[in-house]
Amino acid sequence: RPVFHALGKLDEACAAGEAYLAARRRTSGDDDPLTRAAIEDLVHAYEAAGRDADARRLRDG
Repeated sequence: RPVFHALGKLDEACAAGEAYLAARRRTSGDDDPLTRAAIEDLVHAYEAAGRDADARRLRDG
């Protein structure tokens, strides 16, 4: 059960990361250094959650 709880928290973190990234893109664009850092952080979170398709989607733009 602790593993499933942790995976649920990771999914919540990914959803929050997507919302943050969307806001960064609206206000600063994709070329902003903080936006690029947010993308990389979210890619790592998706990879940790085993969500490779989502990681690839972000990485490929």
